Amino acid sequence: MKTTLLLVMFGALLRAFSLPGWFGWALIVPALALRLEGWRRGSDWRDDVAGGLLFWALAFSFLGHIHPMMPIGAACVMAPFWVFEGWMARRLASRVAFPFCGVLAIATSEWLRTFFPMGGVPTAGLGLGAAQSFFLPIGSIFGEAGVGLLILFVAGFFVCLVHKDREAKILVAPLLAAVVLVCFIPDPAESEELSISCLAVQANLSLEEKHGALSASDVFARHAELTADGLADYPNTELIIWAETMWPWPAVNPADAGLMRRPWPGRPVEEVPIAQLSDIQSAQVSALLEGYPKARLLVGAHFYRGVPEESPEELMSLRTSEVVLFEADGGLVDQSGKQELVPFGESLPFGGKFPGAKSLGMKIFSASGLLPDFHRPPYTGPLATGSSPQLLGTAVCWENMFPEVFRRQVVDGAQAFVIQSNEAWYGVGAEMDQMLASTQWRAVETGRQILRVTNTGISGLVDVTGHVSSALPRGEKGVMSV
Repeated sequence: MKTTLLLVMFGALLRAFSLPGWFGWALIVPALALRLEGWRRGSDWRDDVAGGLLFWALAFSFLGHIHPMMPIGAACVMAPFWVFEGWMARRLASRVAFPFCGVLAIATSEWLRTFFPMGGVPTAGLGLGAAQSFFLPIGSIFGEAGVGLLILFVAGFFVCLVHKDREAKILVAPLLAAVVLVCFIPDPAESEELSISCLAVQANLSLEEKHGALSASDVFARHAELTADGLADYPNTELIIWAETMWPWPAVNPADAGLMRRPWPGRPVEEVPIAQLSDIQSAQVSALLEGYPKARLLVGAHFYRGVPEESPEELMSLRTSEVVLFEADGGLVDQSGKQELVPFGESLPFGGKFPGAKSLGMKIFSASGLLPDFHRPPYTGPLATGSSPQLLGTAVCWENMFPEVFRRQVVDGAQAFVIQSNEAWYGVGAEMDQMLASTQWRAVETGRQILRVTNTGISGLVDVTGHVSSALPRGEKGVMSV
């Protein structure tokens, strides 16, 4: 096996091992140094393909809990970014000295994949693991992406030192600036303390329970029991929060009309009057919060729009993934729609407008319980809570990885955030650590407290410094008052 391939493969291995939940964030530096050294020694596109497949298969290894081949499929989609990096580094090599051609190539590739494919795949970024490091405070200035770029400069600096390149001097300036920032950055200004009392409910439902073994009433009962226990201990709770999609019935707007119509694999199309679902919604919430007139329920739901009763059977209800706020009497107060949809889980390439898309969607539905035909509603957070904070930013699962989702809501006045997620799909492992690390970056970047409420973990409160001030154990049911 040639030396360049070994360098690239070992670098890919170390980069995967640097992700949260693996062996330590600092491994990203030698990983990037080996990547740069591989180009210096003449690695080619075949080395890039091999390294890209290895890194992304490991980075997405948690997808193996859904299907053993899913990490390979994800790696095949993402590996071309490594090929692009190599192509760009080699093209620039005749104009830009090593390692700067490689640094520029990696930085460009990392930037591009925040947009492509299918709205961007910003997971496993260069700075993600550094949420557990001394770099976290400067995230308030540079953000996760900027810290990742700084780490890339560090790797390039070490490569220059090893080869005694004069170019190392050029990299000293940003590194010294980073040291100054780490040493002298002021403490973040205290954000407005959350005066609203929240009860986070972590039901710890397995996929089998959520998608078949338990009825909708059973799923609701599991949450209701935990909620009742929590309210008994914390009777002044103002906001009860359940995780993503933990509202077990189709959620609807009471002002809507017609039918909720949705398909099922191997079963007849389901049709339920919107008015009937609205009555269920109101009755269940009011029963849940009986005796607590000041409490409200914030819950993740699949939200459906009505279709006319006389419409063709093939016309299905538009469906969105939303955060829904209910009053104690069951009335719908406000709602926020998920904008960043999970590729192949909630959406298909090209909006599903390609031959075989319907068949592919139903196969995904049969395998995972999710039909990838979700829409992006025209509205998003922050939610108007009627309490302090008056405006509560929201994010659902995958959106946790997108800084722009949070920045946009801060501009619109969000004073704090709630992230709702259901990560039972991925087991109890590294994926949870990576999602929590991403939340830490979002808290530091926005200067806002963030409450994570998940089905299986990790549920916790992250303060404006990125510190996890309280959390529930992963893989266990429980409630947490904040």
